[in-house]
Amino acid sequence: MLLTSHLFVPAEKKIPFIRIETRQYHNLKNQRIIVAIDSWPRDSKFPKGHYVRALGNIGDKEVENELVFLEHDIPYLDFTKSVLNCLPDPDSWRIPDEEYSKRLDLRDYNICSVDPPGCTDIDDALHYKELGNNLVEIGVHIADVSYFVKPNTAIDLEASSRGTTVYLVNKRINMIPEVLSSNLCSLIANEERLTFSVIWVINKQNAEIVESKFHKTIIKSKGAFTYAEAQLRIDSKNLNDDITLSLRGLNEIAKKLRKKRIDNGAIVLANMGELRFVEVESETHDNVLQIENKELKETNSMIEEFMLLANIEFAFLLNLLFALESWEFGVQSEIGFGKLESYTKLEKLGEGTYATVYKGKSRLTNKLVALKEIRLEHEEGAPCTAIREAFYETNRCQNPEEVGLESINKKRKSSRNSNHETTNESSSGEPSSLTQRRNEEEQSVSFKIKTQKLFN
Repeated sequence: MLLTSHLFVPAEKKIPFIRIETRQYHNLKNQRIIVAIDSWPRDSKFPKGHYVRALGNIGDKEVENELVFLEHDIPYLDFTKSVLNCLPDPDSWRIPDEEYSKRLDLRDYNICSVDPPGCTDIDDALHYKELGNNLVEIGVHIADVSYFVKPNTAIDLEASSRGTTVYLVNKRINMIPEVLSSNLCSLIANEERLTFSVIWVINKQNAEIVESKFHKTIIKSKGAFTYAEAQLRIDSKNLNDDITLSLRGLNEIAKKLRKKRIDNGAIVLANMGELRFVEVESETHDNVLQIENKELKETNSMIEEFMLLANIEFAFLLNLLFALESWEFGVQSEIGFGKLESYTKLEKLGEGTYATVYKGKSRLTNKLVALKEIRLEHEEGAPCTAIREAFYETNRCQNPEEVGLESINKKRKSSRNSNHETTNESSSGEPSSLTQRRNEEEQSVSFKIKTQKLFN
């Protein structure tokens, strides 16, 4: 009698054994197979299921990779024809002439990238430029994928579904097709590429940001280096070309940025015992897989610091824009920035107080305006509350671009700490929420705020 009932052992240990019926046991016993659960009878220790298909032999590299994809629900099939139809021809595509007039042209800058060995999807690059007076300009340039991936197209929906590029030991599952990831959106050396850039003016001595600007740009990378190659240039006493000097400058600023982060309580998550797998070719045998300790160099940390800084600055920009667009009291600002050009952090004005200037275009007049905000450095609710209040207050002015507002409540911080009881009803009998709102409105000019016209 042929035994047809068997227990299937899932790769995921959290899933119980599954009882299946099959006559192919001898063909399947050494293979990775897919099984579907059908039911779990009340009187059975194991659920019942059925055999779906075989992936291949246990231990085969491609089979084990596919198993990882299936276990973690990673989309790994080839891109569909509808997705590929969204792509330009990589051999004939050139940057359109109108992009040169719309974007900041940085093709003459000493821009370079630093990535792991064998990297083909180079999505970020940096530049360094001395400005004098202990100031330097540093830029992080990110491939502008949004130029090619338009909202709600097939390629956009597929990229949204995949979510990220997945890296295995020996292969990569792309979020977008290689025509973009490894070619038109890869910041290859000596190729003109569309990018989105954040550019800072930074004090060399203390790594403090003096100014931040955001631009759509065109760059032409002067070099694509591995971490080891970049480190050799930094350490070499014989190399003093522009790119090498830029790398050294970037590395020095990165060290100061890292020290500031650590001093401020940042958690270091890097595992210094990380392993890497290297496939070594052999003429006499199959390729050999070697396991090595991954050596982290200063250039690893250098790239990490500037990517973190770029994310922090852009997060601040988004936070600022949301604050300007919708704020606590729901009042539409007459100045409301349609487009933020830049913001500049000024020197401290006194103990615990500093100023920030925000520049942008007024939706009301379409003119470039600036907002100067002065606030306590350690005030609770810092930037967004101040910005909301600033625009809430300027909303009351007929011509907010030319009006200066003086603080009428310089003791806000002390008044917040004053000992008064909060009750459900105010003395006038109105609900406490209205009373609180009135109090907040009265305090909304506690900062010295000034908006001024910059250009006609």
